[in-house]
Amino acid sequence: MGLLKFFFLFLPLAVNAGTVELIVNAPFNTEEKEELYLTGNIPGHCQWQVKCLKLEKIFDKTFRKVLELKDHNEFDFKITRGSWETEAASSSGRIYPNRTIKLKEDYTKLVLNIANWSDKKAHGVTGKLITVKNFLPSPLKEKKTLWIWLPPSYDSSKKTYPVLYMHDGQNVFDPKTSGFGNEWSVDEVMTALIKEKKIKEAIVVAIQSGSNRNGEYTYNRQGHLYADFLIKTLKPYIDSNYRTKTDRKNTYLMGSSMGALISFTILYKHSEVFSKAGAISLPPFAHDDTLFKWLKKQNLPKNPVQFYIDHGTHGQDGSYLEHVHRLLRVLEKKGLPKKSIKYEVAPYADHTELDWARRVEKPLLYLLSI
Repeated sequence: MGLLKFFFLFLPLAVNAGTVELIVNAPFNTEEKEELYLTGNIPGHCQWQVKCLKLEKIFDKTFRKVLELKDHNEFDFKITRGSWETEAASSSGRIYPNRTIKLKEDYTKLVLNIANWSDKKAHGVTGKLITVKNFLPSPLKEKKTLWIWLPPSYDSSKKTYPVLYMHDGQNVFDPKTSGFGNEWSVDEVMTALIKEKKIKEAIVVAIQSGSNRNGEYTYNRQGHLYADFLIKTLKPYIDSNYRTKTDRKNTYLMGSSMGALISFTILYKHSEVFSKAGAISLPPFAHDDTLFKWLKKQNLPKNPVQFYIDHGTHGQDGSYLEHVHRLLRVLEKKGLPKKSIKYEVAPYADHTELDWARRVEKPLLYLLSI
């Protein structure tokens, strides 16, 4: 996808009366060569034929269709992969009911996220996941649940493994524990990437966020205490109970939203412990520019670091562009090498677990590349 086409897709359409633009974000388990179809009682087109209108693939797992409704202002529709056995579905595999597009004005745009397909297995835990409840995160007061995912070869080998620490752990592996009914699908994506030999096997430690999430994920509030917990309590526990590579080069962080903020700041401050961080949907402006104010008082990291930073272009994420660019300028002025940052924009992605699941492969490849 060329840069010119990228920007062209976000320009307003030259519309006639009754133009509908439908953007469909397919789930993470959609194969690269699979095709998506729009069907329904679409005026001037087919009436529920399963391969009615083929969608154009415009980005990885993002598809598009533009329709002219003319004298009609409403229709019901479904999305399939070309058969009634492959309908769009919820995380559990439950087929979505008919959706309706209503023309609000001359031009209507709908961005649709699909969680799963009806012929795919329900989202859940893939691989070996150990749950540790009531873990006391000294020096914090609130006990936390840990979810520890072990790589496929862990039980059959004596190898040691890198460790990826993730925040908002309840949303990482299982929709049943997620606060929003959807997961990042890190276990499924990790399993596939390991099988394809695209990443190193690694242990993933996902830490529950609590009632003081915003405080713990903001460094100059309680975030410095959360960092102490990771470094002085949790990491020693993990290194003592699992076969880990304990050095900084094999210890990573990743999170989204406020979890991205704390991943960024902990790596920046504690490069003696961590070497890489994935900051997904990073909001550098959060809490009245607290990150920018914090950075003014910080020296550059003492050791080489690598940051993966991204955000979407839709919904909440759609307002992040100027703030992330501002952050990149600040880091450049401070002297952080450009090679230390990989920056990505995710077209039509919003601020949800489904959006993060759809692109989590990219930060995992960056953090764990062979």
